[in-house]
Amino acid sequence: ELETPVPLVDLDRLARNLDRAAAYAMEHDLALRPHIKTHKSPRIASEQLRRGAVGLTCATPFEAEVMSDVCDNLLVAYPPVGQPRATRLAAISERVKLTVALDSPQAVDDIAAAAREADRPIGVYVELDLGMHRVGVPRLDDAIALARAVREHAPLEFAGLAFYPGHVREPVDRQEESLASLGQAISHAIETFDRAGCRAPVVSGGSTPTLWRTHELPGVTEFRPGTYVYNDRTTAAIGACAWDDCAFTVLAT
Repeated sequence: ELETPVPLVDLDRLARNLDRAAAYAMEHDLALRPHIKTHKSPRIASEQLRRGAVGLTCATPFEAEVMSDVCDNLLVAYPPVGQPRATRLAAISERVKLTVALDSPQAVDDIAAAAREADRPIGVYVELDLGMHRVGVPRLDDAIALARAVREHAPLEFAGLAFYPGHVREPVDRQEESLASLGQAISHAIETFDRAGCRAPVVSGGSTPTLWRTHELPGVTEFRPGTYVYNDRTTAAIGACAWDDCAFTVLAT
């Protein structure tokens, strides 16, 4: 009865994936802030929140605008660059607790100006580059300088540290070396920030490939997996899910 090709979602598998991640977060006392980049669906986001997610992670101002209809605690994890993006973010409903991950002084200036204009507080995670080399600050001295700049730009609030371990792509049972190196980098960053008088209230990281080993990373308080809702062939190939956990398929002739 379906005209092909057509995307299909197995709702039972989807529910099982959501339940499993929520149970893992509760078992290990971790705040689950799932990334909506995979599903981009307010309906699925609502199901994640109903299962205990503390909030949602978005990549763009548009995603944050859409998700503000169903969630009052949003993180924009991809550092926004430019005043127009900052202005759009600051214009999101004031009932939303908004946090933005930043990795440059210019981004701090932009979001601070927008926050002042909108007369609202905005939390800031300082984004660290701990191996992915896509976004984030590679030098801790520069990261601390950013945190201090945030504190000097009211109504911004330094809310914590963020990182993305997307470079850890090995099979789950062969991630020990990469996770050990990542854990050392996280610990060093936390200790360095503490010594500088910039204690991070939140340490936010995580991905689907490392999802089930997040609790092994010292100091991490929050994790942001995205792909886990549907899973995919890559996730199954590295052992982060079973083939029967793939909830999204394409029916084709």
